Amino acid sequence: MYKVIIADDEYMIKKSLTVMIERSPYNFKVVGEADDGKEAMDLVKELRPDLLITDIRMPTMDGLELIQKLQTESNLTEAIVVSGYGEFEYAQRAIRLGAIDYLLKPIKVDLVQEALKRVNEKLQLREENERETINILKNLSPKMNYAINFIEKHFSDDSLSLPMVADHIELSTAYLSRIFKEETGTSFVHYLTKLRMERAKIILKNPYSKLYEVAFSVGYIDYPHFSKAFKKYCGVSPTEYRKRYHLNE
Repeated sequence: MYKVIIADDEYMIKKSLTVMIERSPYNFKVVGEADDGKEAMDLVKELRPDLLITDIRMPTMDGLELIQKLQTESNLTEAIVVSGYGEFEYAQRAIRLGAIDYLLKPIKVDLVQEALKRVNEKLQLREENERETINILKNLSPKMNYAINFIEKHFSDDSLSLPMVADHIELSTAYLSRIFKEETGTSFVHYLTKLRMERAKIILKNPYSKLYEVAFSVGYIDYPHFSKAFKKYCGVSPTEYRKRYHLNE
């Protein structure tokens, strides 16, 4: 069961969203409600939800500031923003800050279900990746555990490199390169590329994320370089991948 917190200063919005969420087939449960961003942030720290649905405009702390705080604290909670007509620019900013989707008022049931489906897919893939990582870590030396955790945390940094990881865990680059291949069965470059491409595939499923933003979020400051790497990994361009995903929905 995935835990959800709703932050909105309108009582009826919270109640209608709760009904829509808990009637969905995607295994979500509303565990908390907040009237403003500060209250929502306190609930997030206490309950560690999988999903936060927040209004853009709220007293004390608005939805954008709330999402920024989630990102700053490296919180794993996914976010969907709710915005009124004429606030699309704010919704776009929220997407750039890391929100997975946005809902426009008046909220429609089918759009809520589509958004929940995307979140559900992302959470399931994250769980699969975590299980895969745990299985890998079980057979690794302490130093390699440290290296993998560092890579997982910093894969979105475009400057991440084998020498950087080696320096962080106090090994020589040559030695780390050798034991990385021996213990994981793949090279550092291949491991990092796979991690970045799999994360990019998740983000591309959000139709509101711009392609250059997807590239930047997985460690590529140059979109053509990202596009070339993505096509080599997936067999299709980022644009084609997104089209195929939405055609199959």
